[in-house]
This record gives sequence, structure tokens and C-alpha cells, in this order.
Amino acid sequence: MLKKSLLSKECRETSLAGVHHVVLRGFNYERVFNDEQDRSKFLEILRQITHPMDENGTPLPPYCTIYAYCLMTNHIHILLAEGTEQMSDTVERISEAYINYYDNRYERQNPLFTERLHSRIVDNVGYFLIALRYIHQNPVKAGMVERPSLFQWSSFREYDGSIDTDCICSHTLPFASMSKKDVCEVVVSVSKKRKHKKRTQRTRSNLQ
Repeated sequence: MLKKSLLSKECRETSLAGVHHVVLRGFNYERVFNDEQDRSKFLEILRQITHPMDENGTPLPPYCTIYAYCLMTNHIHILLAEGTEQMSDTVERISEAYINYYDNRYERQNPLFTERLHSRIVDNVGYFLIALRYIHQNPVKAGMVERPSLFQWSSFREYDGSIDTDCICSHTLPFASMSKKDVCEVVVSVSKKRKHKKRTQRTRSNLQ
């Protein structure tokens, strides 16, 4: 469970736009996902948060709006905007739901996430695009895949059209009007620059 009294200073500050880049880290940097079932369950929880319903199946206002997510092995990135409750309450709701599932499945009681929640306020288009790019590039930087589209457990696949049903993210972005194609270009441009840099370095080394 995440305790509000232990939230970081950044988390306690207020974002005028209500947008935050949140990182949930495994306790002692241990893994929080063991297989596809775990990751699928976490995505199911995100859908319930962004598309809640009452006991009769009537849609309710979302607890938050999610613009990007990435499920790494021992941490999770979420770019979200507050909805019907504060960000800290929503993140606690998400973490508690997953912890209950995880503890029941693996018959455990040890802490799963660090108590100190990491969050950054996003209050302009520049930082929003940086966060969007960073989140989707995380698996590439970690060496898990060669490009964002190859990673199954991030929202990039919602933007490039690989997933077009049961989407978690809102594709109406704050701060700027951008199409899903525009978002993909912003994210992939980093990969292109990185590949160009590597090619340049190899060429220079060959000339030496």
C-alpha cells in the first residue's frame, strides 16, 4: 500500500493542468511482473480506472485520464491527468488493486512497491512531449527491444494502430493538438537519431 504521508514533495505539489508523470517502483528494485498474466491484470486495472462503471454497468466519470503507460519488469510509468479524484488517490487505488491480486496469486505479504511514490508535474507542451517520448523509449533504452513498436506492454501500440479496441489512453492530448501519427513521429525520432549516432561512431572508428 502507498501511504500518502510518504508521497514525495513533487507528488504533493499541485499541477494546474492536473497532469503528472508517475513512476511505481518495485520494492528494493525487485520485479513487479513475472509473466503476461500479471501485466494483463495491471492493464485491466488501468481500464477500470479510466472507464469505471457502477454495479449496474452504467459508465461513471473516469478517476483519471491516461495518455501513456509502460510496464517494465521492476517499475511502471504512467502519464496521467487527474479526473474525479487527486492523482495520489488514483495511484493508490491502482496500486492497492494490483497488490491484492499479486498477493493472492503468489501467496505473499511482503511490500510490492516502494512507499515513496515518484511523480513529476507536467505543465507545458515541451515537458509533456519529453515525458511521452521517455516513457515509450524506456524498453529501447533498457535493451529489451530495438524500437517502441516491438514492446507489447506500452501504450505506443495504441498510437501506431496495433491496438484499436479496449484502448486505455485518451488520444486527445493536453497542451497541443496532435494526431496519433504525430505522437509516433515524436517518439520514433529519438530512435532514428540514436541509430544515426551509432552509425557515425562506427564510421569514425573504422577511419581511425
